[in-house]
Amino acid sequence: RYMSWSPSTKTRCATRRHLVGMRRAGISSMSKSTLSIDGNLRRGALLLALLVCVLYHGTMRSGFQYDDFHSIVRNPHLIPANVGQFFLDPGLFSVNPESTMYRPLLLTTFTLNRWMSGDEPWSYHLANVLLHAGNAVIILWLLRLLGLTAGTSALAATLFAIHPINSEAVAYVSSRSE
Repeated sequence: RYMSWSPSTKTRCATRRHLVGMRRAGISSMSKSTLSIDGNLRRGALLLALLVCVLYHGTMRSGFQYDDFHSIVRNPHLIPANVGQFFLDPGLFSVNPESTMYRPLLLTTFTLNRWMSGDEPWSYHLANVLLHAGNAVIILWLLRLLGLTAGTSALAATLFAIHPINSEAVAYVSSRSE
């Protein structure tokens, strides 16, 4: 049967190819605005997060180091009342005027840590480990969403999770913004 080409035909074909690619990636469309993740991807994400936690669990026993003291321990500005000011005043980053930086989200997470556990270093390290695990899972999910195979996505996300270049951002509290 002969079918004439029209823009709407092209759009339907592209949409159909996109949906097939999403199914292969382990993602099925529930509606136009929501996505569900299949069990294999969920298990992979859980294993990846577990790997990060096992790999970096030793950081929880570490203390504060170097820049942590002027930007966290001795910083009187890390209180919930100042969260809005973090977005306006870069001088709140540190007690040292020469160490001024504009990092409002970082300061917000430090404030949340201080509010939950005071200046106990383990909670700051735990937050870094959980953030790194979350980032590794996001990489896994995005690569699958882009259509990479399960093996390739898992390998790339695992490489990100365990690569030594990321250890400073996880083990050193002040490098959370990295």
